[in-house]
Amino acid sequence: MYLICACLVACALDDDYDLSGYDYVGGNWTNEIMHLVGKYNDVLDKSDVELLSFKKVSNKALDITFFFNEMTVIPVYLGGLDRFELFPYSVAEKDTFSLHFRVDYLKDRVDSILDNTECDIVKLEWSHKGDKFNTFALFNANTGELEYDNILFNLFRMETINGEKKKLLTRGEGGNGNNVNDHYELTCFYNRNDEIAAYAWSRWIEIGHWNESNIYDSTNVIGKRYTYVHDRLDQNSGSWSLDNNMLSAFTVFRDSSNTSCAKFKKYTYVGPKAFVPSNNAPLNENMLPNTTLDLSYTALDDRWFGCIVKVKVDYIQIMPTKPDYYY
Repeated sequence: MYLICACLVACALDDDYDLSGYDYVGGNWTNEIMHLVGKYNDVLDKSDVELLSFKKVSNKALDITFFFNEMTVIPVYLGGLDRFELFPYSVAEKDTFSLHFRVDYLKDRVDSILDNTECDIVKLEWSHKGDKFNTFALFNANTGELEYDNILFNLFRMETINGEKKKLLTRGEGGNGNNVNDHYELTCFYNRNDEIAAYAWSRWIEIGHWNESNIYDSTNVIGKRYTYVHDRLDQNSGSWSLDNNMLSAFTVFRDSSNTSCAKFKKYTYVGPKAFVPSNNAPLNENMLPNTTLDLSYTALDDRWFGCIVKVKVDYIQIMPTKPDYYY
């Protein structure tokens, strides 16, 4: 994430600031934003998330539904602390055990802030893998300190767990030691107002183990050889749309794994229901393993003119290797 340096005067109500062209001086909450973005710059980069712009707003009717709704996304750390994935709130809310998402804590915190703290309200625009979304941030009006934002408040590193006052709020674990890969993907469809109108999410986890065999010289065991064994592929998916009569969002898995590797196709569609290919036809495309076929296109009909219909097939093959070990 690269910020081109320049200067701005102190922030004014409803001013909109584009991070691609400016560095900030002035109001305390602007400094707080820049401090947090700078502090977690590497984590945001590796997660393909970028803060594009922000503006102070005067929405006095702000309530908890602005922070937790069908279009809310929450950072979840799946395998380590160097990057996160964005999970829809509806998914994290239902899967509190495996994702360690503390729903009640976050809701209680935001409720308390809205009831008891005088805040500056800032609307932030983000980009995730090219898709845009917004969050609302609450900053203490007296100190400029961040009180809550779905993204900024839930970023952390190991030192956050060990020493800082901020609590560990959202964390996903890679599971047990047999997990070879834990992957999550969110695909969004935007209407002509550039608003998220539908999305599909999918998560897959390859689980396997290593068989050991001895390596011999002419008479003695001199080492170990490791052979990977595929046990199973865990896969989950879900979706949401603003209008289930007009829009469709789904993910289909076709698993062709064998004992030595995980191998499967994953087909995702998010867009108008009338455009859905019949019989999951994209899964029949000829592809090489570990390639992606992006069949997305721009809709030309009147209702969805200019909207990008998301159609994608991933052919994934996992064949782990482990070097021989010699005594």
